[in-house]
Amino acid sequence: MTSDFQGFARSRMGAGFFKFVLFCALISAAAGYATYVIGLGSYTADKREEKVTALALVDALRHELFRDPQPARQRRGAGAGHVPRPLD
Repeated sequence: MTSDFQGFARSRMGAGFFKFVLFCALISAAAGYATYVIGLGSYTADKREEKVTALALVDALRHELFRDPQPARQRRGAGAGHVPRPLD
């Protein structure tokens, strides 16, 4: 049995088969790496945008809370809908 494998490995068809397997492995590794890089770039961009959004929300909330002590109900008018009571 080992002589059959050795004979196949040394034959022209065996060499072609191993070259084909190596080529497929290289293409697969390249495709996997490209997918990883694209996914990583997308992930980091999304995280960056989330941080910017979170900071903007915190800044807007801080500005809204500490800018004017007048209650929100009076600023927006009585018909503006439900506005929670400000914390004392």
